[in-house]
Amino acid sequence: MNLSPTQIFLVYLPYGAVFFAIGVAITSRHRAFANLKIAGLFWLLAVFAFIHALHEWVEMFRHLQLAGSAQWLIPIRHASLLLALISFLFLFLFSMSLIASLIKKSTPWLRGFFIIILIIFTGHLLQLYPWKDPILLRTVEYNMRLLLALPATLLTATGFFLYARQLMGQGLRGAFNFVGAGLAFVAYGICAGAIPSGTVLIVPIEVWRATSAFIILHFLMYALDTFMDQREEMITERLQLAANSEKLSAIGRLAAGIAHEINNPLANASLQMEMLRQHHQVKDLPEKITGRLTTIEKSIDKSSHIARELLIFAGGKTPETEPVQVSLSAIIKSAWEMAAYRSSNHQFINHITSIPAIEGNHIKLEELFLNLFLNALDAMPEGGTLEISGHGEADEALNQLKQESFDLILLDLVMPGTDGMTAIPLIRRQAPRTRIIVMTAYASVQNAVQALQQGADDYIVKPFKIDGLMLTVRLNLQKARFCEETEAADLDKIFNGLANGLRRQTLQLLSRQGQMRFMDLVRALEIEDHTKVNFHLKALREAGFIDQTPDKLYELTTNGRRAATCLSYICKSLDI
Repeated sequence: MNLSPTQIFLVYLPYGAVFFAIGVAITSRHRAFANLKIAGLFWLLAVFAFIHALHEWVEMFRHLQLAGSAQWLIPIRHASLLLALISFLFLFLFSMSLIASLIKKSTPWLRGFFIIILIIFTGHLLQLYPWKDPILLRTVEYNMRLLLALPATLLTATGFFLYARQLMGQGLRGAFNFVGAGLAFVAYGICAGAIPSGTVLIVPIEVWRATSAFIILHFLMYALDTFMDQREEMITERLQLAANSEKLSAIGRLAAGIAHEINNPLANASLQMEMLRQHHQVKDLPEKITGRLTTIEKSIDKSSHIARELLIFAGGKTPETEPVQVSLSAIIKSAWEMAAYRSSNHQFINHITSIPAIEGNHIKLEELFLNLFLNALDAMPEGGTLEISGHGEADEALNQLKQESFDLILLDLVMPGTDGMTAIPLIRRQAPRTRIIVMTAYASVQNAVQALQQGADDYIVKPFKIDGLMLTVRLNLQKARFCEETEAADLDKIFNGLANGLRRQTLQLLSRQGQMRFMDLVRALEIEDHTKVNFHLKALREAGFIDQTPDKLYELTTNGRRAATCLSYICKSLDI
């Protein structure tokens, strides 16, 4: 490559400047998103960019061949190659770290590949020692670019593609920028790794390398905005948690006052019941009446226990209760007796007779079954039959699953006979529509994730509160009903239409205004980038939420109005 000093200056100065700009773009924002896992790896890419920029400027100085620098050409060449080697090693480390963070099992394979590449390259270096011949140094440079630069850039591109796919799967924006940066890295890898320096393809190959680097800078600048958006979401979430904490504190103070006021009449009622029991005439009452008195005493004890829980909640402490041996059959019978007053035309059939005693909290279990029974009664206002059955062995329960269908199954991972992980695929094959909720301990969250991969729909962590369990059950039953109602719909487009905050805001705007022109929407959303607004409008149209009239006015479709109504209801329910 024979270039004039001016041409050398115009090629290498911008070439190095582009990489320097990449490093500055990352380091200037690194502190802002250092707590994000993926973004925290980008300092490796910044180090690569800074060192590679210095390498290109050293190359510019070498090619200029200034007066009196002839004796320093070989040392300068050595320094330039060393800088290139260090920069490509940092790029290799960045690509491996990025892929390993996205694919956990890839780490040993990537390390093995990296070690093999280093061994091969070191062998080539030793063969060409002492590295003083300019021709041999060109061979060293080519081998370094082919063995280190090419795989490092291609692995970096692969990491960007994988992260873009993750963003698309989560319905987040920014995937296109990572795809663009990945394609630019592929182009740079071919130009910088596969094609030797000095090659002329219409223009010197260094120009193509600089162009690829500039495209990398362009897409990377926009890609970094994705991390800024994630950081803003984290800050918003923490502010909401702080606000909720203050609300909970106020609720705790209120609960303490309520518990104190409840305990006073409960104490009086308990004392009166005890005196009534000691009255001689009560002993002669019919058994049915004395049974009702017993139920009243149980209800007083239960109310007292609830009041104590309110005080515990207000004080932020957890009661220390030891599990005891309890009979499920007796608990279920007692819970139904308390729920029966809500029954108008319902029949209760209890098939649980031979299950052995279990360890648990009698009051909590009774409260759980009472809530289940009350919900079941509410679900059958016209009357019906409520049946409850159970088995002591998992195999027995699986056999019953062949004979009956269930809406929801609560599954523990540790069970006698068959463990939960083995039972999940068996249940899923027999009952593909049944919702499966896995119960797991704090120390086995990884097992819960594995259970979800096996086919479970949700999981709840032990120890859990009754309210938390009931909420999880209700949500899963609602999801099951929703899936049945929308089975034929294109759910991917629907969820994509609701996944972005800007799209939800657009739905709410059109719900209030009726019809709006494009520029009116842009001004109302306060978005300067018209392309971004157009992209989100396209997603809403694909989801079937909005349409455009012949007069170019945007308006909600029937499904769009339903979605807007649901969003409004959700916002009111969550008080946001």
